[in-house]
Amino acid sequence: MPESSSKLDTERNLLFGVVALQAGLIDNDQFAEACSGWAVRKERPLAELLVERGLLNDHDREHVEYLLRRRLEKNADDVGATLSMVLDANAQHSLAKVAD
Repeated sequence: MPESSSKLDTERNLLFGVVALQAGLIDNDQFAEACSGWAVRKERPLAELLVERGLLNDHDREHVEYLLRRRLEKNADDVGATLSMVLDANAQHSLAKVAD
């Protein structure tokens, strides 16, 4: 059964945040804070929220989008599989803080 569009959107937004975190453009606390803010305003992409808060500039956003596309290409555009592969302990810890 195909994944729902909403789940894919959520996973892609989280993947964007994890890639920004792993690229050193945001730190764990900024990632957790942005995810918390995004969780209550999911109608806007996480990338927009990060730019709005001044955590990324437009060039950073484009760079993260490029890195995200490359990672997806390596995983046959499977967002869920890519997210699972890139979640390191730091990102998992940050996401756990959001869930609390």
